[in-house]
Amino acid sequence: MALAFTCSTAIHDIVLHLLIIIPKRVPNLVGGSFVDSQSSEFIDVINPATQEVVSQIPLTTDEEFKSAVSAARRGLPDKLALNVTTEQGKTLKDAQGDVFRGLEVVEHACGMATLQHKEPLGVCGICPFNFPVFPYGCFLLQLLNSNTFVHKPSEKDPGASMMLAELAMEAGLPDGVLNIVHGTHGVVNAIM
Repeated sequence: MALAFTCSTAIHDIVLHLLIIIPKRVPNLVGGSFVDSQSSEFIDVINPATQEVVSQIPLTTDEEFKSAVSAARRGLPDKLALNVTTEQGKTLKDAQGDVFRGLEVVEHACGMATLQHKEPLGVCGICPFNFPVFPYGCFLLQLLNSNTFVHKPSEKDPGASMMLAELAMEAGLPDGVLNIVHGTHGVVNAIM
């Protein structure tokens, strides 16, 4: 019994030693896949409590960076922009600008924790035809202020709103916090 314990302990110590001597190299994430970098240069990640190297991150090569940028350009913002172009008729560049402005509002919302109101202000969310992505930045601001959101996208271009709603639900947004209704002036009047 003591021999089994000693062997097991020895193997554990060897594995632990190898993990410390040969730190894990952190891969890049490109286009939804983890990819080992081809870089020959790495930066050590240090455990501040033990000063041991726990992993290494690559100094990503120019080619790897360009690949990541290319994948990002093919990602969600372009899908949203293409949807806006298809349903609303804007040029792709103009639609990409709308998505970028929406992302700016999201970035602003991320820093708003200290500006929160402590009482809910109500529910709202009528989407203009010419800016179908923008209300989702406003939704985040409402959510940060303990508000729920009834959103009425334009009947002419609802696709971007539905795509963003699917992402919110996948991210774990509680049921009832975001609600979407469709229609024309009758629904707008009901919301107002």
